[in-house]
Amino acid sequence: MTLFAMGTSYFFIYMSFFITFGFISSFLIIPLLSTSFIFAIGVVIFGFISNITFKSGQFIYYKADKKLKNYLELMAYNLQKKPSTVVTPNEIPIDNTHNILINNSNSGDNSSIDEPIISIIEEE
Repeated sequence: MTLFAMGTSYFFIYMSFFITFGFISSFLIIPLLSTSFIFAIGVVIFGFISNITFKSGQFIYYKADKKLKNYLELMAYNLQKKPSTVVTPNEIPIDNTHNILINNSNSGDNSSIDEPIISIIEEE
């Protein structure tokens, strides 16, 4: 047998092994890659759904938190309000006292205030 014929026969043997192992590995790799691709699509889809549900839950939480804070402020305001039994004619509503205090403290002249701004009468 000549060297050329022996080299050609080894080439065909190696080529047949290469093609055989290539087909066998492709039969294993292609289903695994397809399965991996399907799971990757699932990760993207479930990540999107997770993000949407998180954002909607966060929105509901912020709305409920704001509403609860308003209710707490109303409760605190109603607890602080006490009905007075005696109303003096010089009594100023509580909404106007802030402006009066600021105006008087800025002017430095407190001589215009002869009586207390708010008279608090506690019931016993």
